[in-house]
Amino acid sequence: MSDLSRNIVLDVRPIVTPLGSPAPPLVLADSSRYRNNGVVTGATWYQLPSGVWVFNHSGADQYIDANGVLAVKSNTGTFMCWAYGSGSILGLSNPAFALVYEYYVSIQTGVNIVSFIVGANTQDLVTGVIMEANAWKHVAVSSNGATTSLVINGVPKALAGGPGNTGAWIDDLTVNPVTGVNTVEFGGLNRGGVHIVDLTGYTAGQRFFTPNLSVTEILQIFEAEKRYFGVQ
Repeated sequence: MSDLSRNIVLDVRPIVTPLGSPAPPLVLADSSRYRNNGVVTGATWYQLPSGVWVFNHSGADQYIDANGVLAVKSNTGTFMCWAYGSGSILGLSNPAFALVYEYYVSIQTGVNIVSFIVGANTQDLVTGVIMEANAWKHVAVSSNGATTSLVINGVPKALAGGPGNTGAWIDDLTVNPVTGVNTVEFGGLNRGGVHIVDLTGYTAGQRFFTPNLSVTEILQIFEAEKRYFGVQ
């Protein structure tokens, strides 16, 4: 098993307790050496039958900010989390420049398609990734600096071509409010200070690695945690 600690910037590990136990403190608890504990707004804890605790996003303005990850990066990286429901799983944006510096991973309502969308040209980079409805998914989106890749439940998915799939979004992650993305949000997208594409569902296991992970390394995490989410 690979040691992934060398390049993890945000590491939210599953919290598992006996059923009926008190909920943990309501925070995005980062186990990496950077301690990028995110700020939870609106979302609440929910315990699955396996005993694992997940964040419940029940609609408008229920999101988690993880902006601390922006201070530690290279020009490649991988975001991942477990997700269930419909709406934005991960939103990367600069609220002052709506649609210019804006990228989000979304489970599209009704059709259950996981998408990586580049707001600057409103291009959906995923072509028909149909997933089982009402089921947990482990979603990982990566950039190697040149191209974007998507891995769902340990399986790589084909992305559409075109100008959006350059992988340049990873290099836009910055703490500079003028020159790029300065907001990382799980469960929504901050567009011009307004939270949109709200997730109605659940998230867990939020992580950010830089440099980016290989498919084999992503699969390693998926296999280690899938039993908590009823995924075979």
